[in-house]
Amino acid sequence: MTKRYSIDEVADMLDRDASAIRKALRELQDQKELSAETFLFANGVWRITPTDVPKIQNRLSVLADASANSSHERKIRKRILKSPD
Repeated sequence: MTKRYSIDEVADMLDRDASAIRKALRELQDQKELSAETFLFANGVWRITPTDVPKIQNRLSVLADASANSSHERKIRKRILKSPD
C-alpha cells in the first residue's frame, strides 16, 4: 500500500498554508500532471502520493514567481482641472 499524505501534512512539509497547496493541486489536476495515486476523496479531502510532493513544490514556486511578476508599481497621474471662469 502506498503512503499518502493529506493537504495539512504536505503544507507542514513545504512550510506553506493549506490553501496554497489546494490551489496547486487544482492546477496540477486541471493540467493532468498528477499521478493516478493522488486523488480527491470524499468531501474534498485530497490523498497525495509522495511522488507528487515535488510537483506541488514546483507549482508553488511557479505561482509565487507569477504573483511577483504581476505586481504592479503604483502609478501616480497628475490631473489638472481647469477652473470654471
